Amino acid sequence: MAKRDKKWVIEESGSLLYESDQVKVWQEPNGKLFFESIDPILCGTFMSDDYAESVAALMRLPKVFNNDKLWKIKIIDKYDITTTNVLYWLTGGDSEWVDNKNYKYGWNDVESIFNHRFEDVIFGIIDQSNTLGDIKRGFMKHLNLPVIYEFALNNNLI
Repeated sequence: MAKRDKKWVIEESGSLLYESDQVKVWQEPNGKLFFESIDPILCGTFMSDDYAESVAALMRLPKVFNNDKLWKIKIIDKYDITTTNVLYWLTGGDSEWVDNKNYKYGWNDVESIFNHRFEDVIFGIIDQSNTLGDIKRGFMKHLNLPVIYEFALNNNLI
């Protein structure tokens, strides 16, 4: 079973901050961000109010990866994030964990291992970030594929 098996009931409210043919981002009056994307790379519809998870997922989309308007969105309120959701996308997302082509175990078996190692790194990146782009750059620098791959190899996960 994939980690992303959750249902959302959405009532779009607040201010639309960004919209493309693949992604919509709006900010609710309380400052909370909400993200929606429909793209085959994300294996269907992606919806989240977790800004860190959304950055990790949206980084996978080539058409928005270099879109400055999206990445300049400011984080007004650093509300709770779920580090395991961030790591799910940084380690491959639905395209990896649904078919489980590269890892020896399923996501549910390894999420706590990844989280134990990288949770503090994620919170450090968030603490230093003011925009979605700051988070993206932090993930690219500290949680890139070679870092994750080396950790997985050293822990016999691949």
